[in-house]
Amino acid sequence: MPRFVLVCAAVCLAGARAWAGRPPAIVGLSLSAEEVRSADPRALARAIVARIKTDCDDAQAPVGPSPLGAGVRISVMVPAAALGSIAEFGLRNQHETASGGGKIAPAVRFEAEQELAMLRLPYGARGRALLPKYAFLSSEALGNPSPPTRYGGVELVLKSEVESRATWTYADSLDFWRRAGLYEPEGEANSVLPHSFSYRRRPRDHNSCVNYCEAQIWGPVTLDDVAYAVVPEGVTVPASFSRRTRIVRGPRAAADARAAPVDGLRRGLAQAALSDAQLIAAVAASSGSELGRLAGDLSERPSTPAIRAAFARLSKSRDALAREIALYGLASGPWEQFKPHLLVALRDDEPAVVIEAAALALPRRSESEVAEALKSLRAGLGRFEDSDRRRIAEWLDRMTAPALCAPHPNSK
Repeated sequence: MPRFVLVCAAVCLAGARAWAGRPPAIVGLSLSAEEVRSADPRALARAIVARIKTDCDDAQAPVGPSPLGAGVRISVMVPAAALGSIAEFGLRNQHETASGGGKIAPAVRFEAEQELAMLRLPYGARGRALLPKYAFLSSEALGNPSPPTRYGGVELVLKSEVESRATWTYADSLDFWRRAGLYEPEGEANSVLPHSFSYRRRPRDHNSCVNYCEAQIWGPVTLDDVAYAVVPEGVTVPASFSRRTRIVRGPRAAADARAAPVDGLRRGLAQAALSDAQLIAAVAASSGSELGRLAGDLSERPSTPAIRAAFARLSKSRDALAREIALYGLASGPWEQFKPHLLVALRDDEPAVVIEAAALALPRRSESEVAEALKSLRAGLGRFEDSDRRRIAEWLDRMTAPALCAPHPNSK
């Protein structure tokens, strides 16, 4: 068995044991590396969704039924060539495979997903596995829209059990993503404000699906989560897939020539199993999206002087995602060493870095230097574009808000 598989299996087993008997709870505005290392990823995904349900969906009394109606179906479209990979590795997102049927923009998508979660998230191998796998919703109430076959010709219909770790939006969550987590006091007109599957219409929510309603399934998705697969007539199904999944044949479709996205996934799993020294060297030699993946893996490791030194260097990178991940990694170290980096990051010109810093500042916001830096940040929000200014203000307001979706009088 490859070394990286053995390491992953050991880490996952250790995490499951550490979680046993301990209910998940999310406190604050970010998940720490230790929380991610020790938590069962499905339980952590359910905790993310439960937080949105409690703080947003239940923030007001409902005035109507579910917009989704009864008998809603959650489906993921995949290329036929990926069925063997899915049988072996489960469904993976573009952060893990370095490929996808939609827009390939890992840094933008990661930021959008953190806005959806209303939580700053890790970007190591376990963090990437926590990030969403995307689906579409259908039901009679939604008009049973046609499957978006541009993402693949095979429809995987998921079991209803995944609803406990899934959110949904009226529109594609990458559209208008700078508004994804923004709660609007004048009504829920935001089509990409995430909802849990228990959501019922709230006052002034008159949204309807834009093309289709999108679902985001957080945490691992394997064939154990698939109720059945709709496969076009004439498409060969690998035995490894058909042995574990009921196959329903659909109409014959045009051939899907896309290759299975396994190379990027295998490379990512192997990189996550590197030693600290090997990973530090790989980070120093990389750039672009590869730098983000490698730095993310390093940020989930227990803090050591060598790792902190690597992140101190990375905090000066011209790459915004690298600076964001470096700050997250430095937060695991001693406070007195982390504080100077935090204060610098609160003055960064990149909204993602500033928001990361604000979330990580929450436990220390009463300290004089931190409080002054947060005050200066709010006073200087005019230097950001309007959409980014609103986002940063929303994260600052969450520091003292009684709930994620409580109206914030300071937001502009």
